[in-house]
Amino acid sequence: MDLASGRVATALDAYQGAERLHVADTRAAARAALLDHHRADHTASPSGSQLVLSYRNDEVRQLDVEIRGAPRDPAGAAAPNSVTARPLGGP
Repeated sequence: MDLASGRVATALDAYQGAERLHVADTRAAARAALLDHHRADHTASPSGSQLVLSYRNDEVRQLDVEIRGAPRDPAGAAAPNSVTARPLGGP
């Protein structure tokens, strides 16, 4: 709830305390690590939930494809179990 309520520092502290916050030296290294961690978590718990956050909507869409292999129809409808990108402050 901290992240959703705008308490970013508190949320990041909680993720760090749970050893779920990872830092990388480059954007490419961060992306590779994110995908590796997601795959490992999903393999360990296929029915569990994983959350991937990204700052930009275009990155969210690309991560959606890379993580889920989710094709999108021309109208932009998401495939089942895919991530939907929403701008901050939007519905």
